Amino acid sequence: MQRFRRFFRIAQILWENLRAFRPPTAFLVIGLFCCGFIQDFGSAYVAVLMALLTLLVYFLGRRLGDLGQLMIGIAFSLCVVGAMTASIFIGYFFYSDFSPNGRENYAEIRRDFFPHEIPSTAYDVTVWSRVSFGRGWDESYLSFGDTKENIRKYELQGREHSELRTRHPYINDTIRVPRIVVDESKVLPRFAALPLWQRIFFDYTPHPAKWEELTGKYAFYVWNGSDDFDRPRADIIGISEDGTHVIFYAVGR
Repeated sequence: MQRFRRFFRIAQILWENLRAFRPPTAFLVIGLFCCGFIQDFGSAYVAVLMALLTLLVYFLGRRLGDLGQLMIGIAFSLCVVGAMTASIFIGYFFYSDFSPNGRENYAEIRRDFFPHEIPSTAYDVTVWSRVSFGRGWDESYLSFGDTKENIRKYELQGREHSELRTRHPYINDTIRVPRIVVDESKVLPRFAALPLWQRIFFDYTPHPAKWEELTGKYAFYVWNGSDDFDRPRADIIGISEDGTHVIFYAVGR
């Protein structure tokens, strides 16, 4: 109860300072808004740096006079505008070139019908995605090997949801299930060539990947499908003929 009263008192003081338009509190509110925007739109690393900068400016602003608050306010505003502009610019013009992949970025690409976690018994794990803008479409891909007993539940999941069952990787005129190989031991060269200030906005490291023809025999379970050329969509689970490999492939937003 005491902790709640203390929190309420702090919130009340902040609100009173904001109503009185005291600059340090305005800095705090603007900075927190910027942190939330960057966290949602860009990198957690940059959001944390902005949060630390916001707290520094807030406490420093409380010790400065009117002229000092004006100067630090101008500098802080430029930082906020620069960080938000960089997040938007990189999000729209770079993110689609460096989509998340690699096992460590699984949470970034996971769809609703994908496993919540990659099983600890899984091997030959491939995690890949493609994020697109405009007329393109998003893709998420997970494949791995496991025992027949562990793969069986994914086959049952596919059977339960499927509206189409096929053994051909060509699902329709637009969608084909690929074989993707991600080299997690290396950094995508084009990404490594970017300046550091641009790389930290991604919050992850993409790896080189090869998109190849799937030659193995699989049974594919497909649902939520659409063959619209501009906006194709499908949720797909593929089970290998020997029951030891599974592919989760989602196309469309």
